[in-house]
Amino acid sequence: MFKLINNSIIKRLSDGVFIPNDPSNNDYAAYLQWLADGNTPDAADAIDPRVVIQEQIAAIEVQITPRRIREALLSGDMSFIAALDVQIAQLRQQL
Repeated sequence: MFKLINNSIIKRLSDGVFIPNDPSNNDYAAYLQWLADGNTPDAADAIDPRVVIQEQIAAIEVQITPRRIREALLSGDMSFIAALDVQIAQLRQQL
């Protein structure tokens, strides 16, 4: 039995192996045969869009380091920090 992880990865449940969507991969060929035999894989888990947005915010926030803030202050160019703040605000509106 198999489970879809996303559009390009399949997980074989018997041993936990991840199988790439690659025609030259023997495990993928076996998966395709399994499908041709009329089987259906378990669906991919639903992704909570709020979690995705929170992860995007966290990825932006790690870019705002004390060093970058100091460099922006010294150069007088706060556009980098301001752009990140705008991105974060836009994402938070989606929560």
